[in-house]
Amino acid sequence: MKDRVAEMHDRIALAHQDQGQYAKAVTHFTTALELNREAGNADSIARALRNIANNLFWLSQSKGSDDSKSLSQALNLYFQAVDNLEKFGVKRKTKEKTALIDIQVEAPIDANASAAATGFDTVGEKKLIFHYIGKIYGDFREYDKAIDYFKKKLALIPENLDLEKNVPVLLEKALLLNQIGNFYYQKGDYDSSLRFVKNSYRLSEQLRNGRGIAVNAANIGRIVLAKCQTSPIGPLREEIFNTITILQ
Repeated sequence: MKDRVAEMHDRIALAHQDQGQYAKAVTHFTTALELNREAGNADSIARALRNIANNLFWLSQSKGSDDSKSLSQALNLYFQAVDNLEKFGVKRKTKEKTALIDIQVEAPIDANASAAATGFDTVGEKKLIFHYIGKIYGDFREYDKAIDYFKKKLALIPENLDLEKNVPVLLEKALLLNQIGNFYYQKGDYDSSLRFVKNSYRLSEQLRNGRGIAVNAANIGRIVLAKCQTSPIGPLREEIFNTITILQ
């Protein structure tokens, strides 16, 4: 009985979430969490914690200013979710059969997307949670911690994936490399920033992703300009020339 009531609160919460009513979504997801705990559904706890944390995160963003209380609450819930995943894994909800190919990418999701609320597998849940932990640390300007969690997410993407068969996952990897590079840029480590952004640029080229190529090329130019403003020009001549070639 409690399982069915928890499911009902999940559905109500999703409706509020999709309408941007994040506080109400938090209330119903919290009720679902409590019911799942009472029912002993340990493998449903991580997803419930993550859903509450996501809505607290979006609630903070919707206020138009830094809401450190909501972000701190979200961060604490994400940590609890990771701990629960390590202990119990995650329960996958049954999907309806479809003729379409099902591709899941645990990339950042916007507040109007309810699909991820139904949950991924354990690795997918970790990727999504690590993303938001990293983003919150970035909002707090704790760039070393942000980089650490985005690297943890990056480590969950297998190496040497077939380019043609894994386009969505490799697009996600290119985005991650760019994000890590941006955090290094924010903390003033331009050499590390350039290394990650160049890797993102090369991967975007391999994927023939025009937007990724353009964004990374612009970022490479910005990083090299910052290096020129903080270091002697002489040793950077080759790097400047290579950057001009990329931007042409």
